[in-house]
Amino acid sequence: MRKVTNGNEFRAAMEECAALSKRDTRTAIQKLSLDGFTSLVQLTAKDTGYARNNWDVSVDSDSVDNIKTKPKGSEKDQYQDATFKANRSKIRHNSKVTLYNNTAYIKFLEDGTPSMEAQPMVKPTQQKLYKQAEELCKALSAKKYDI
Repeated sequence: MRKVTNGNEFRAAMEECAALSKRDTRTAIQKLSLDGFTSLVQLTAKDTGYARNNWDVSVDSDSVDNIKTKPKGSEKDQYQDATFKANRSKIRHNSKVTLYNNTAYIKFLEDGTPSMEAQPMVKPTQQKLYKQAEELCKALSAKKYDI
């Protein structure tokens, strides 16, 4: 660690530390978003595959209600990959990332109905992400910046 001898050097060192912290936070948010997305897709029941293929990511959007559902057929996988990559590049250190599914029956899959057992995907993913976020925070707080 370099020695700081005056106020200007201290200010510069703090700005450098803040930039590194923002980068680390952005990386953590991206990792958690990708892991959450992957977990949701894997845990979603696959009958026709429509609910499983309709998961998407929104970054810093107030409402996902106006977003159209994904295309059907062979182009859906390319669309999903391209959309996630485009949204991932928008993630900043203070971004709000929303994982959503516009399928009309997704809530019935999650919570079940009187005639169908629940097939939870959101709650297990949420618990998994909380644990991962806690581990990432511990790792980031233990990290030493050489400034």
